[in-house]
Amino acid sequence: MLLQIHPALERVFKGGVLTRQITLDLLIRYNGPAGLRAAGNPGVKRWARNHTRKDPSALVDAIFEALSQQTVIVPGSEASEQIVPRLAATIKTLKAERADIAAQVEELIDSLLFFRS
Repeated sequence: MLLQIHPALERVFKGGVLTRQITLDLLIRYNGPAGLRAAGNPGVKRWARNHTRKDPSALVDAIFEALSQQTVIVPGSEASEQIVPRLAATIKTLKAERADIAAQVEELIDSLLFFRS
């Protein structure tokens, strides 16, 4: 979806960057490109610093560099601001569920190994 509405921003989120906790939290909080732009770099950076252990400055600066590169508003961008945070929240939920399942599998394996010894 980001590729369709904001290719430069999508490039910032390539690879595993999109599924990082702070990236997902930013997309949930600010809804996407227009929300991020409206909040401004200092405001987003301040919020991000309060919600992550690592310094988010490089990521936030890259986001705002990408936002400055796009001068055209793509049709459908407004609608995406409704969808992007929902997709980000879904990804967060799936990641949490995956971690829970992995922990349960490890417990099961540990208990099976205990009974075999």
